[in-house]
Amino acid sequence: MLNEQSLWELNKKHPQLVLAYEGTRLYCQVVDFTMNRTGLIWLKIHAKHGFSLSLQRTKRVGFLLQANDGTGLSGNALVLQKGTRIGLLPYRLTSPENLESYILTFQGWVPEFTSSRPPAATESLCFWLKAVRYKSLLLSALSVLIGSLFALVSGEFSLYLLLLSICGGILTHAAANFFSDYHDYVNAVDSTQAISSITGVLAREEVEPATILSAGFISLCLALLLTSFVTATRGLSPLLFIIAGLLGAATYCWKPIAYKYRGWGETIVGLLMGPLMVLGSYFIQTGDFSWPVLLISLALGMIIFSVSLVNNLRDLPEDQRAGITTLPMKLGVSRTKILYYSFNILPFIFSLLVILIYPSLIMLILAFLSLRPAWQAVVKLAKTKDNVADIRLNSPTLDYPINSIRFYLSYASWTSIGLLITYLFQ
Repeated sequence: MLNEQSLWELNKKHPQLVLAYEGTRLYCQVVDFTMNRTGLIWLKIHAKHGFSLSLQRTKRVGFLLQANDGTGLSGNALVLQKGTRIGLLPYRLTSPENLESYILTFQGWVPEFTSSRPPAATESLCFWLKAVRYKSLLLSALSVLIGSLFALVSGEFSLYLLLLSICGGILTHAAANFFSDYHDYVNAVDSTQAISSITGVLAREEVEPATILSAGFISLCLALLLTSFVTATRGLSPLLFIIAGLLGAATYCWKPIAYKYRGWGETIVGLLMGPLMVLGSYFIQTGDFSWPVLLISLALGMIIFSVSLVNNLRDLPEDQRAGITTLPMKLGVSRTKILYYSFNILPFIFSLLVILIYPSLIMLILAFLSLRPAWQAVVKLAKTKDNVADIRLNSPTLDYPINSIRFYLSYASWTSIGLLITYLFQ
């Protein structure tokens, strides 16, 4: 097994360190270093040195540690900066002798089965479904569907506009996922130790970053193409919703805006996939505004918010290392958990308000059938202690974001059924 102990044992032989990375050109350079027992490598170069500045911009390097007796280790590492010091955190180790490879995850060093990767992964449908995180796209589809079902109840509905809206929402969401994965990778936010990204194709370095970036642009262009069909039918009035959604997807991680890295990611994602998508799809159908639609859209946005919130909570150490800001960092663990519990309860209060104010929508009471997944989401996070280490330790078995996603799917599905029944029997 290869791990930090392997690095430390090799360090005793005073090996030579060779770094390889791509900046404005391809660099390959021998560097003096020191190493501690955890395997963290500190380079003997100043942070303001030209070579060091190029290294920091790269964020990731390949390295080779070679001793005089022929033994050695190669691998990949994240670039760290602490004051004026530059360090390397290895996350992949390979033995040149037997090509045995290990990666560092939140559970420690585990074997990397590189031989199981298909030689032409990007030609596979399974690869692209994994790359786009296809399961998350259902959330956008349901948000658009609920807005359109409200329009159906109001007496104004077009199946053509529904299909355009759903396809546009899914493509915009796909673009956001691709852009997020690309920027998280190049900025060293995603790593093999981040629980949320360990299965990602970029975090596992199964594809070139440029390929994922191109996929994001293609998705965004297709969404723009669909916009022309919407405006041809409904005029320019829906453009405000559409442009806001496209800009939200494009600037999620894109500097200088990059609101995900500034502690606004959870809030804006909740607004985009809740009020913007639900109200936007309703407006595309009717050209009008509706208070009950707004209330239900806020409820859906709260659940989406909670998915992002708890996802960032368990990745807090990796986000801190990457130097970005998320809401759990600002609030701390205990207050983040309280906010999470609240946003799993408030959607039912909003549904109740709609029913009380608009009795004709009484069938929205079906949303209360999703109380069980909401309660399970709350209980599973409540089982953990108020520290990140315990939350990360229990993540594989309690899987907090999946619990919130199940709650969303249940709440959105029962709300949709309630709206359909209202339309059929009104």
